[in-house]
Amino acid sequence: GFLAVKGLVPVGTVVTIVLFARQFSSPLEQIAAACLMSVSKLKLLFREKAHMGPINYLILLRIEEAKRLMRESDLSLTQIAEQVGFTSLHYFSRMFKKVTGMAPSQYGKER
Repeated sequence: GFLAVKGLVPVGTVVTIVLFARQFSSPLEQIAAACLMSVSKLKLLFREKAHMGPINYLILLRIEEAKRLMRESDLSLTQIAEQVGFTSLHYFSRMFKKVTGMAPSQYGKER
């Protein structure tokens, strides 16, 4: 994990913090506070180690979790979108397609 590489915070802790922070309207501030650093330092570390910003990283984590739920559960796409932290099915579908190259409904059919 990129923050763990710097010796700042174990990667499991960072992932837990990121997943927890999705519940808040200001996830960057929540993540930075939990990691005991400023938002600007957090952004810099993400860009250095993950080659993306923390919000994009959060979206990738949410999409990966959504893919897992599509494979392993009988939840509807709306339920999955809500469970992984998206506030609308439309935004979830748009981000899912941007990340995976396919619509969530296509992904579900191919599994």
